[in-house]
Amino acid sequence: MAQKVRAAYDFDAQPGSGELSIRENEILTVIRENIEGGWIEGRNAKGQVGLFPESYVNKIQSMKQHMVLSIDYFSVPKLFYRF
Repeated sequence: MAQKVRAAYDFDAQPGSGELSIRENEILTVIRENIEGGWIEGRNAKGQVGLFPESYVNKIQSMKQHMVLSIDYFSVPKLFYRF
């Protein structure tokens, strides 16, 4: 499953720059990460593709990752019980 991010801030792309304008709370699909200068290439819900600043978005944890973390937490044996 492709990594998703949520925009924390608005970003207005410069025309003809290959940048993608994003709006706060918008969900984007990551295409490429760690592009020189702190950029991410991503796609919005309209199918538009472009670059936006990595510092303007937060990664969204997938449900699968969340479930694994929850299972790991609850599967830890309880070693010390007092009766």
